[in-house]
Amino acid sequence: MRLIFTFMCLLLAAAVASAQGSMWRSAVAPGMSASAAYSSTVIASAVDAAGYVYQAGQFSGGITFGGTTLTSAGSTDVFVVKWNPNTASVVWVQQAGGPGRDAVNGLALNGSSVYVVGTYQNTATFGSLSVAGAGADDGFVAKLNDTGPAASFYWVQAIRSPDAEAATAVAVVGSAVYVTGNFNNTIALGSNNLATAGGVDAFVERLNDNGSAPAVAWAVRGGGAGLDAPFGLALNGTSVYISGYFTGLAETFGATTLASAGSYDVFVAKLTDAGTSAAFGWALRAGGTGDDLSYGLVANGSDLYLAGGFGGGTAAFGATTLTNASSPITFTDGFVAKLTDGGSGGSFVWAKSIGGAAGDLAVGLTYQTGHVYVTGYFAGSAAIFGTHSLASAGGKDVFLAGLLDLGSAAQVQLAERAGSAGDDQGFSVQAVGNLLYVSGVALVPAAFGAYALAGPVGTPEGFVATVYAVPTGVAPGAGPAVAFGLFPNPAHGRATVQLPPGAGPATLTVLDALGRALRTQTATGSKAELDLIGLVPGLHAVRVATGGGTATQKLVVE
Repeated sequence: MRLIFTFMCLLLAAAVASAQGSMWRSAVAPGMSASAAYSSTVIASAVDAAGYVYQAGQFSGGITFGGTTLTSAGSTDVFVVKWNPNTASVVWVQQAGGPGRDAVNGLALNGSSVYVVGTYQNTATFGSLSVAGAGADDGFVAKLNDTGPAASFYWVQAIRSPDAEAATAVAVVGSAVYVTGNFNNTIALGSNNLATAGGVDAFVERLNDNGSAPAVAWAVRGGGAGLDAPFGLALNGTSVYISGYFTGLAETFGATTLASAGSYDVFVAKLTDAGTSAAFGWALRAGGTGDDLSYGLVANGSDLYLAGGFGGGTAAFGATTLTNASSPITFTDGFVAKLTDGGSGGSFVWAKSIGGAAGDLAVGLTYQTGHVYVTGYFAGSAAIFGTHSLASAGGKDVFLAGLLDLGSAAQVQLAERAGSAGDDQGFSVQAVGNLLYVSGVALVPAAFGAYALAGPVGTPEGFVATVYAVPTGVAPGAGPAVAFGLFPNPAHGRATVQLPPGAGPATLTVLDALGRALRTQTATGSKAELDLIGLVPGLHAVRVATGGGTATQKLVVE
């Protein structure tokens, strides 16, 4: 009888989870294309202390943000938009570009200053400011001044030479603005004249923003005769980290030389900022014989988290080897990895593969109180994220995964999908409180749980979608499990906890999204009522502790 009841409790928990369905809470396109012939893509995003969401990307044709309609001057133009998630409305939008192809690669905030980096062709206009190109593609870093209800471009710096350049990521602290990218042949950054070692090299520069204009404090290069392409940039005090991928057998970052194991390999490198100069301290590689790529990088103190994909049969991240799920090896699998900066050197701590046999890539990630959240795309009917399995609706779908960092290992706690029958992708994820903001591009009418993206059917639209974060401090699987039912879920006002007979006195704790105990009570029978009145709507957790063990389940409070 005890076994039957335990099995029934497990069935009840599964039924509740099925009824609860997706954890997506909203999905909108801040800019809507005028017709299916046009499109928009959100590449980068950030959220300020007041909860406003800033997005940057590119669009073609005519696109409307709130009451403002923009029309691209050429192939694609850049947009930067400030969005109010509380009212689902656009606060302001700005456009930049020219007759060629213009694109955004990164965005960063510092108070009322908004910084974007990317590429442009020929000439481009940023508000009342214009820059001329020197080659087929040139890089740019631009600053907008956000006054609250409006914004304007304040300055723009071109990164150009007769060959192609790109600015791929930006990070800011105080008045120091850090930019990374790649260049061919030679390039002048302020008074710093850089020359490649024969291929496409990486550069890192620091700009001092004195308000109306930037001044280059220093600029350094790294690489060799192969391709060196940085896409990640993170800061920790005077430590500046870049990551990306490279080819070649002698790619030099300061005193460290890296050799690819075949095709593209992942690299992570550290510089120390001395104010008026900088130097590489160490560099690491990861990967195997296939195409190994890295795009996202985030720092939490001396810990770094990396996202990307690996394409060979196996890929090594220090002592950890990941195995590709596709056979024969045709596609990449996604990965998330952790490494630690030991000062004079860095080392990989753990790495997790995500995805299945049909092609997957992790692109953007963020860190929040012990959790790493990552987004990108996956394909196929059985993409594996820890104990979760996701199935694409067709083509590539958006994924959002949440991993709990256990120190020397990681555990996937959250996996959600969204998308259409076409190709959809997440590019950026930001965390604020108990909500995650995911941005990217999806084909209308892509489904985010119960929410459908609006716009002309078949149009690729840039989106921002919200999903509940995992309550921190909750580590499933720690100790014996207690089978209990929790219903209704979502709940409003009250919820019921159903315990198995003979479980004995149980301590019931309601936790918030940060893992903090909000309410605790004791249950002596097989059923207990939880009072939820007054709790902030959002994702919570209920922890049940008895003499036989502890278990935790998610609870959505509405």
